[in-house]
Amino acid sequence: PEIAELYSKEFEQMLSGKFHSAKSRNTGKHKFYIEGGTIEVLFSPKYNTASRIIQIINNSKKYIYIPTFLITHRQITEALINAHKRGVDVKIIMDAANVATTHIKYQQIREQGIPLKIENYAGKLHSKTMIIDDEYLITGSMNFSNSGENKNDENLLIIKNSTIVKSYKRSEERR
Repeated sequence: PEIAELYSKEFEQMLSGKFHSAKSRNTGKHKFYIEGGTIEVLFSPKYNTASRIIQIINNSKKYIYIPTFLITHRQITEALINAHKRGVDVKIIMDAANVATTHIKYQQIREQGIPLKIENYAGKLHSKTMIIDDEYLITGSMNFSNSGENKNDENLLIIKNSTIVKSYKRSEERR
């Protein structure tokens, strides 16, 4: 109920005509304890979403699997490359719709030796997800882009729960 309340408050601001930077940051609780872990709820553009994602990437030890629509965020890209250089197994599947986008980072990522598959049918993959170390699932509506972090009205869930993460990982491995 507390998480639903956060979403309601965010939605109510938009219903009243407040979008993007005109919205107020909800100062209430944003991290909730659930059985076996936590859920953090963040909203763009008010919550420094990319810095929290980068913090988790920087602390990764084993793997980062990313099924995503696109990656254009420079600092997220750099954090993924640095994780790969530290020996973290980074694998990415990206939608074909954005391959020609100006700021897309797929070539830079591939040049660093990170396996990156472009889906063969544009619009097939609209996920915005990171699965990290059987520990974190990062998901929501936020693209891993500057607009997703700083311009759009987006939501981001950071779920720290090994049972949920392993289940999600198994479903993605079938892709």
